[in-house]
Amino acid sequence: MNLNPPRYADVKSQIDLMSNRNQQYQKLLETYEWEVFRFKVIKNDQYKCVTCGREDGPIFKSNPSNSLKEEIEKVRERNKIVRDNRSKYSTEYAIDLLIKNPDEYSSTFLELAEPTGNTMVGRVVLQVHHKVYFENKLPWEYKFSDLVTLCQDCHQEVHQNEIIYTYFDESKSLRKSYPKCLKCGGTGHLPHYHYWAQGICFGCGGRGIIYDSGVDWIEVKS
Repeated sequence: MNLNPPRYADVKSQIDLMSNRNQQYQKLLETYEWEVFRFKVIKNDQYKCVTCGREDGPIFKSNPSNSLKEEIEKVRERNKIVRDNRSKYSTEYAIDLLIKNPDEYSSTFLELAEPTGNTMVGRVVLQVHHKVYFENKLPWEYKFSDLVTLCQDCHQEVHQNEIIYTYFDESKSLRKSYPKCLKCGGTGHLPHYHYWAQGICFGCGGRGIIYDSGVDWIEVKS
């Protein structure tokens, strides 16, 4: 997690000069505006996947003891407090209080699990899923109803079974179906790289599709 992401206004000119739209989108996902909006979406969904109910955190080989569960919850609550009140904290305090990145996040849980004889075998990563895209909207200009919090597994399943359309505008009278990114399967994320830039897919820049100017708009019949 970048504790000092750039403001959109500070990188807009750089983004405008990019010819690759997927690279533009990745830069947008690295901004302060998206990070704040992303956390708002996750908070709105009570910090859990709306499909399976799992929270961000470790997956253990066996069920954790009650004492381990309590320690895990303390770490989660500490992160929620800092995320919800980020503007009140200095960067130095945030670094000291917040689990800085997924690697440290995971190692913290490993330390908690070790005395109990348990083994951490994976990690649930929460991702924000766009249920619909609009051609000229910035990632944080959507309604909450257009986005949902999913874990990496449920997110992958959605993109395997559904077509996520891009509409020309909110009238939804014209739409496109861009080709799905083969690296991430359309999720825009690579869970095994969750420790770097939120796991944003470097193939599509986090968009889940590959922009193709040859894809035509299709009229949606009411």
